[in-house]
Amino acid sequence: MSANAHTPDSASLFIAVQHPGELRLEDNEDAEAFDEQGATWPDFAGGMPARPSVVVLTRDGGGPIGA
Repeated sequence: MSANAHTPDSASLFIAVQHPGELRLEDNEDAEAFDEQGATWPDFAGGMPARPSVVVLTRDGGGPIGA
């Protein structure tokens, strides 16, 4: 799940990643350890859980995103 917003001049796009690596479990299934999760974003390190984060995108040289 993610949400996004941009600055009034559309030069920066903010993307909030809310549930990175969230498992899609079948009924009656249970994830018990970090090793069983779908990802370890944003660290990509063993033993670290995936965490919500905010990413900011800008254009090289400036200007609006998506133009």
